[in-house]
Amino acid sequence: MTFLLVTRTAAELAAQDLTEYRTRCIALVDEHVDARARALGYKDAVSCVSYCGSTVAQWAAEAATFSAWRDAVWLAVIAFDAAPPPGDAGSVEPGALIAALPAWPG
Repeated sequence: MTFLLVTRTAAELAAQDLTEYRTRCIALVDEHVDARARALGYKDAVSCVSYCGSTVAQWAAEAATFSAWRDAVWLAVIAFDAAPPPGDAGSVEPGALIAALPAWPG
């Protein structure tokens, strides 16, 4: 049996923690967006947005509204990541991040 001891600095551990936090938040936001699409009757966000070019006006309008909302959600996530609240960037609970996102307009 062989063991490997790896020494990491506090900065390396903090960077790893932040990366893991971001990964969890992205997965949570993806699920939030997909859940909204499913609530509208679509398989997922990609399926919903695919109706933007539909010849059925109601579906095209719903897809356009969804696409604009999805864009606003991700722009809010990007802004949050660029300027997190004071303190540790990874200290905000993911659920609080979801609560701070733009609400569904419909």
